[in-house]
Amino acid sequence: MARIVDIGCGPADILRYFRKQRPQAAYLGIDMSERYLRQAHLRAIEKDMDARFEKLDLSRLESHVDIAEQFTAMLEQFAPDRGLLLGVIHHLNDHTVLTTLDLLGQVESLQRVFTWDVVMCPRRRVNNFLARHDRGGFVRNVAGYEDLLQKSGWKIQRMFWTRPGLKAIDYINFELAR
Repeated sequence: MARIVDIGCGPADILRYFRKQRPQAAYLGIDMSERYLRQAHLRAIEKDMDARFEKLDLSRLESHVDIAEQFTAMLEQFAPDRGLLLGVIHHLNDHTVLTTLDLLGQVESLQRVFTWDVVMCPRRRVNNFLARHDRGGFVRNVAGYEDLLQKSGWKIQRMFWTRPGLKAIDYINFELAR
């Protein structure tokens, strides 16, 4: 059974991919929004999943040692083997991203991390308009994401593209491994 930590889980929309009564994973959702965490909890109950949810503001990791310790303890206790940062990196400055990835790297059980973020792309006017107006203040271009992730202790296993059903919007995805 997979053990997944979903950092910045929001209302845990990803749980729709898990079958009710046959959960394939233990799930730890982390988000800073109590409203989203309540919605995520209800979604997990609906799926009859082994899930728990914790409130934590990643943007405070680098400046508050107690929050970093809480984050690390939470992860070590849960012992995830996969981590998700879906729609998260473009909300964080470079230092916070690297701090988060460094703390994830300290969790021995965690083998892979998957990211998914909006990206600025050459000659993609509609995509770039929407990316510039995203509430995430740190949307990067492809090289910006690659350079940032290469500075972490994780290795980029692969980079790939997805679209959320609209051909005009591109999302960049990375699979990171130890």
